[in-house]
Amino acid sequence: MNFGAAKSLKVVVFVLYCQTLVEFTACSVNEPRLNGKTIEFLPLYERIPYRTEIPPSQWMLSSYEEIARKFSLALREDPPYDVIKGVLKDGKISDDTYDKIIKYEIPFFILASISLLGCVMLPMTGLIFFFCRCCGKCGGNLEEENMEFSPVKQRQTLSILIFLCSVFILIGSSCIFLSNDRLGTSVPLLGSVLQDSIDDIIAYRNNTIQQLEVVAGSDMKFTTSLVVQDLNNISQLVAEPVMIEARKYVRPLLESIINMGKTMVKVNILLDNINETVNELQDLGDSLRHQLNVTRQNLTDLKTSCQADPGASMLGICDNLTDGLSLVPKADYTKIPSVSKELERAKEVSAFDMAAEARKGNETLEGVPKEIENTTHSKRQEVIDFVKNLSDAFDDITSSVRESSHVIVQDTLVPLKKNISTYFGPGGMVEEYDTYRFLGMSVLACTILFTILLIYCGLSAGMFGARDYDTPSTRSTLADCGGKALMWAVGFFFSTSLFVNLLLGVLFLVGANITVVCKSTKDLTLLEKTIDDNSIYGYYPISKMLFNDGTIDIQLSDVLRGCGNKETPWTLLKMDNKFNLENLTNYADSWRSSDSLHQVINKAIPSSLTIPSMDEIFQQLNSTIVNVSVVTAEADKKLNDSISVGVHHIDFTKYADQFELPLINGSLIDVAFQLRDLANAARNDSPTFANKLEFLSSRHQIIHYDIVDSSSSFVNILKSKVKQLEEKGNETLVGIENINRLVKDLEGFLGSEALAISNKAATAYLHRIIGWLDQYIDNAVYKYRNEVGECSQMKKVFDASASVFCDHVIGSLNSLWMSFGIITLFSFITLLLCINLANHYRRATRSHPKKSRYSVPLSLFNGGRGISSGSRKRSINPWNNVHKNTPIAEELTSLRWV
Repeated sequence: MNFGAAKSLKVVVFVLYCQTLVEFTACSVNEPRLNGKTIEFLPLYERIPYRTEIPPSQWMLSSYEEIARKFSLALREDPPYDVIKGVLKDGKISDDTYDKIIKYEIPFFILASISLLGCVMLPMTGLIFFFCRCCGKCGGNLEEENMEFSPVKQRQTLSILIFLCSVFILIGSSCIFLSNDRLGTSVPLLGSVLQDSIDDIIAYRNNTIQQLEVVAGSDMKFTTSLVVQDLNNISQLVAEPVMIEARKYVRPLLESIINMGKTMVKVNILLDNINETVNELQDLGDSLRHQLNVTRQNLTDLKTSCQADPGASMLGICDNLTDGLSLVPKADYTKIPSVSKELERAKEVSAFDMAAEARKGNETLEGVPKEIENTTHSKRQEVIDFVKNLSDAFDDITSSVRESSHVIVQDTLVPLKKNISTYFGPGGMVEEYDTYRFLGMSVLACTILFTILLIYCGLSAGMFGARDYDTPSTRSTLADCGGKALMWAVGFFFSTSLFVNLLLGVLFLVGANITVVCKSTKDLTLLEKTIDDNSIYGYYPISKMLFNDGTIDIQLSDVLRGCGNKETPWTLLKMDNKFNLENLTNYADSWRSSDSLHQVINKAIPSSLTIPSMDEIFQQLNSTIVNVSVVTAEADKKLNDSISVGVHHIDFTKYADQFELPLINGSLIDVAFQLRDLANAARNDSPTFANKLEFLSSRHQIIHYDIVDSSSSFVNILKSKVKQLEEKGNETLVGIENINRLVKDLEGFLGSEALAISNKAATAYLHRIIGWLDQYIDNAVYKYRNEVGECSQMKKVFDASASVFCDHVIGSLNSLWMSFGIITLFSFITLLLCINLANHYRRATRSHPKKSRYSVPLSLFNGGRGISSGSRKRSINPWNNVHKNTPIAEELTSLRWV
């Protein structure tokens, strides 16, 4: 448990850390950026995300619901605008308004009254029918004399018609289940969307306030900070152009001096390497001469002993044995010049940091802005205080807007959201009653389905229980049960007709009327022809509320349409009528047209906040720039010492002469191979002499690999180092000349061009400050008109609320009354068909108890005796067509649908 709690605590801390990081990042990202002389004001964004989305209106019964909607709109396409305007204008419903409402509702009342009439008449008819059957009337008792013998075609026709009608009833019942379920989910969805809509309205207010704070707050503060920064950095801004051009001269000079120091360090390293390499070559040369002398003596001694050896002499080895005199060293590295003195002077120069001395001189130039800043501090501070007070004034305006809108949120929106939560939230009143509604309609739909099940049972029992040879009185029990099941279904149809017709009339009356209103609400025609009509109040309500001027044509429908096109309240509410932003952009025009920009600025701000004069600001600039020195005396001395190192005086031809000579005249390897061949030839006849030859062969190889090869490697290294040293010596001379040239160029620039640049920068400085203010005003005007309060989400809130109510709630009601209408129509038809078909399946009673030997009443064979003429006329298939001697089969070999 402790481990789990610790792990959960770590997760919580991590989430809080991530949230803080995201908020900090969001805040920093929304700050404007400066790109050169352009302020990059970032687009406004919505800090609080919106939650309301338009739910999809398509569902399984969309086409089915569309039929009901078009049917409603066919009755009335538009709502009674004149009635609505009359109610809004008078504030009450007058008698004339009642007459208009009744006249408008006539098509709906006619159709609804049919259903409501059926709600009363059908149950009463069913009740009368029930009592008649109980009394033996209306098909309660069936007598075979009045019935057909085998009504096969009638049974088939009626069964097919009943089946087709039942399919439509099943479709209607299934649609009731689907519509009932959708209505059950639409009600909480409506509450959720309404609450999200209020949250989004509050979020929209907060986002708009935040955007105002960005434009009038952070953007303004950023702009004022640039103005304040320029005022604080006035010396740098004026001196910086000079610094930029001066650095073009100073930077190459510093780089040349630094490169010279690096070159001298490299020269020092090369001289040290050359000195060490030469020493190594000289030691190897001495060793090579000694080893060659020893080898020649060994060969001489070996040749003398060869002549004394009969076996070697007989083989002719002595004649082929070399004396080693040709192996003589050629290159002599003791003859090349020494670099010890140059190395000592190079060490002294490379130990001095010339770049540090150059940077010390550069500090004099970089200190010019600080000089100017100190002379203008007091006057600039007065202007800074004025700009900061202006920024604080904008903050006060935003704060007042925030506080006034906060009152509206707390007094209106928050209580409204609580009421919606009370009614539509979990455990609310709507949810409680909606549960009863859901259960009631589900039970009604299940009852209808049970009735259809009875019909199918009756059809199945009648079909399988009917036989060709059955008389009306001998029909099987299965067929009789089928007929009774059909009559039970008829009884259920009569009993459910009360609720079905009642719901049909009520739902149609409500759903059809609201559908018409929804159609004009969604396309904003209802608002356009009612609230936005200035003939109601004699003025436009929105402009009257905002500006106390009802003559300004501001319509709510146009505002919502504009929000759908991502327009802003400034444009939609025509705020230019109250706040003329063009006045903010006119000030700069007058400044630019003046002869003296400096004088206009001094006139535009209070006399106590005048900008200091140019003479006061730049009086120390000229002398400061002219006296700049980049190369110090110490650095100049060491640069001269770099030439005195004397690398360029070294005689590199003596090195080249020795590099062209071979280390040894001849090849030790060839001599070694020759001695080895002679040793192999003398191996059998003179083993001792052969061993001596083998030893000398190995000795020659060792000298070659240990001394000659090593010397060759050092020679290659020495060649590379000498070549680099020669190049660095030339670079030293070129570098010194380049430094001298750059010093003269810098002195010439500081004496002439720098002064002209500083005077030009003084005028550009004032334009720069005005440029910041111009950019801010252009940005603020654009954002107020095109970005602040962009209200597309408000249109989405309106569309989402209308969609949920009209497409989900009212759409479900429309599909419900459509389903009840289908069920009512086809139930009535099925009811009549079931009564007829039940007579063809039910068992009839015999008129006379006496039977023939075939169990057929004898009266049926008397040619109609005992039957009235009226009964004979009603008989479709009289018994006279049956032969009296036809036997009845004991078993059936086949069975067909009868």
